[in-house]
Amino acid sequence: MPILIEYFILIMNRVLTKDFYHLMNNIDKLSDGQARICDWDSSDISKFVVEVSPSDGPYKGGKFKFKFDVVELFYPILQPDIKCITPIYHPNIDTLEPDDNDLISNVCVSMLDDWKPVNGLDDCIQALLYLFYQPNTTDSLRLADGDISENQFLENVQSSLKGGTVEGCYFHPNYGWVENSKLTDDLTQYECKPEPPKKKLCKRF
Repeated sequence: MPILIEYFILIMNRVLTKDFYHLMNNIDKLSDGQARICDWDSSDISKFVVEVSPSDGPYKGGKFKFKFDVVELFYPILQPDIKCITPIYHPNIDTLEPDDNDLISNVCVSMLDDWKPVNGLDDCIQALLYLFYQPNTTDSLRLADGDISENQFLENVQSSLKGGTVEGCYFHPNYGWVENSKLTDDLTQYECKPEPPKKKLCKRF
């Protein structure tokens, strides 16, 4: 392998390593306690999982996991591939099905679309948090969002967190919401009905 190529690979590997461990050490402060790296392998830091738990806004009380897949050789020239692996009702996050493993991303955020080499993993966390606080219903992966009122949207979000059918799609109670409800002894107040028979989670809402 030519020396220049080996040097390029070495530099790219160092960039990802530096960014990853910087994120690991600073993600709590960066996110104000709303995100953490919950799954990673020290032998391959190009793949890891971040859990986001908004402390306010329409998704408060929920927890959502995002799988990061970084092409180490081309980072930060190419943006990370980010998939939300927790079922969610969100205008800018599409719902994954088991056969969607080859999907490039199911997260629609301008920072990833307009990615520049000066961006890094810290920016990805900030962008994900922004999605939870500022969901964009006018530029949506869901066809119905342009016709939905703000109040109805907020009601749908709450229904999806508590568990139930929203716009024809069944959601199990969000695991973060269940944990928080148990802590506040509030779970029975929002017990959802059993899942309808033969109802599967929709890919698109």
